[in-house]
Formats: sequence, structure tokens, C-alpha cells
Amino acid sequence: MEVLKQKKFLESKEFHLNDEHITVHTKSTNEKWLFNVKYEELGDNISRKFNKHTTLFVINLLGLVGFTALLVLLLIYTNPKTREYPIGILSSLAIILFFGYQSFAALKNLKTEIVYITGGSKTLELFGDYPTKKEVDSFVEKILTIRKEKLKARHAKIDPYQSYEEHRMTFSWLKDTKVISAEEFEALMKKLTRQEGDNKIGFRK
Repeated sequence: MEVLKQKKFLESKEFHLNDEHITVHTKSTNEKWLFNVKYEELGDNISRKFNKHTTLFVINLLGLVGFTALLVLLLIYTNPKTREYPIGILSSLAIILFFGYQSFAALKNLKTEIVYITGGSKTLELFGDYPTKKEVDSFVEKILTIRKEKLKARHAKIDPYQSYEEHRMTFSWLKDTKVISAEEFEALMKKLTRQEGDNKIGFRK
């Protein structure tokens, strides 16, 4: 089972490729999700979005600067003879460390690429560059390959309970969505026409 693990700032994602579906784990600061997506529920359209977390970085940077200035003022007005450190200094130091970490994380993730697999009844969202862009692209390609195999196995065959027209529409859809090639489409249509002539389809009850 192939697995892709992703992490950006305070959000993490895991994608597990099973035989019939993709198991998705997502986790953020305020929620956790665990759900399955069938390969056939996905489309074959790939969209990319680039997010800039400039506002988050600026807010954390301002907090870092502000509490650093507050700490400096508290140190200046602390009596050096008593060597006592008021609670304000300790609190400011803790907050500075927090904003420092947040600023570093926000800077590291200032630009985030999001990849969407769309076009079906479900949409899958992945970080486009973690662990690396090459690994993500390869994983997405693997998903699309499995999806194509599943659709081909389910629909690229002749069902004696369906009519000629139903088969023609299904095979045309498979060709238009590039699940099957033009040559495979022609081969299926020839087989369909031959079996219709032998009265082997569309007549079973």
C-alpha cells in the first residue's frame, strides 16, 4: 500500500492507496478528518493553486517585535540590585518564543502550492510541494492510473443486459475521457456490433 505523508505548518495530511479506495487522514489545530474516496469518484482534471500566507507572517512578526520591545522595557525598569524578575518578563519571554516559532513556520510556508484532483463527484486536495513536488506529482499520477484501470475494468466490456445504444454511449464516454484509446474504442464497437448481429445483447431479462 502506497502512502503519502504531508505536513505544512500546523496542518498534516496522509493518503493511503488501498485496492478500492483512498483513505485520507487530515489534521489541523481544531479538527481531524478520516474518510475514504473511491477512485471512480474522482475526475482526471488537475488544478493548482498558490496560496501566500503573507498576512499570517506579518501578524506573527508584529507580535514578535512588540513583545520583544516590551521585554526590553521590562528589563530596563527592573531593579538590578534585587535581581528579581517579575512575572511580566517571564510571560513576555514565553510569548516571544511562541511568536518566534510561529514567524519561522509562517516564513517557511509563506508560499504553498495546493493540487486539486477534480472533475468527478469528489475532489481530492493535496499539498503540491511536500515532501517534494516530484513525489506529489508521481503520487497524483499513480491515483489517476488506478482510476483509469478501475473505470476500464468496470465499463469497457459488453453487458448482455444493456442495449447497443447504452454501450455506445458508455464506450464513447470512456474514449472522450481518455480511459480507453481510439483503437480500444474501435475494437469494442466492432465486438459490440458483431454480438448485436448475433442477438446476444439487449435481449436478456
